[in-house]
Amino acid sequence: MTTPYSGKWFYPPRPESVVQLDDIAYQSWAREPDAVGQLKLNGTRNMISVSPEREVRFWTRKRVKDLPPKYQPANTELSSPVEQKYAIPDVMERNLLAMTPAGYWTIFDTELLHFKTEFVKNTLYFFDVLVWESQHLVGMSYPKRFAHLQRLLGDVFVPLNAGSTEEQRGSAFGQNNFFIAQNFKPDEWASVWASVQPYSFVEGLVLKRTGGVSRLETGHVVVNNSSWMCKMRKPNKNFRK
Repeated sequence: MTTPYSGKWFYPPRPESVVQLDDIAYQSWAREPDAVGQLKLNGTRNMISVSPEREVRFWTRKRVKDLPPKYQPANTELSSPVEQKYAIPDVMERNLLAMTPAGYWTIFDTELLHFKTEFVKNTLYFFDVLVWESQHLVGMSYPKRFAHLQRLLGDVFVPLNAGSTEEQRGSAFGQNNFFIAQNFKPDEWASVWASVQPYSFVEGLVLKRTGGVSRLETGHVVVNNSSWMCKMRKPNKNFRK
């Protein structure tokens, strides 16, 4: 059952477990009939908040009370979200407002590709909607939430195979573009995993269950909704096999 939303910040869904290609956990996930895989991009976690007054704000997955004191902004309530230090381009803001109903709260869950990517800038990658028409979609399954995104964005998937260099691949994104996560079935995971290895803007995959277990939880703690999601990450300086 959804609940009325009045603007209070909450934690976005966050997977806790990590699997590796062909390990026991991966094989278990691949046997689930309701499982899908989505690309995990090398972006900054970005909750897009659109207020009833049509104010667009970009929130991170942290709030002030969770930051060390030296990082806490002055004169900020402890329950306040941490906002991206990012000037939202006018065209991006207009497109977001065109997607959302006036007079209501909307919160999308996305990755902002800008800070961590050399050639991909001002790009949003959508994979969930958490608040729609001022209703926190608690209790709603992931496929129903994702259907909202598909109605708004269609099948505008991340461009791959767009060139032989990172610059060529990045330029294929363009500027101020919106992309939606593509759902891959388990029998596609290995080939998708192999195909994205050369792409620095792809971190790996997020595996998700889509049945009843995927009903949205309240997000009142840092790690939440983790029973129906897990990560499958490429090795990097912060993560090794």
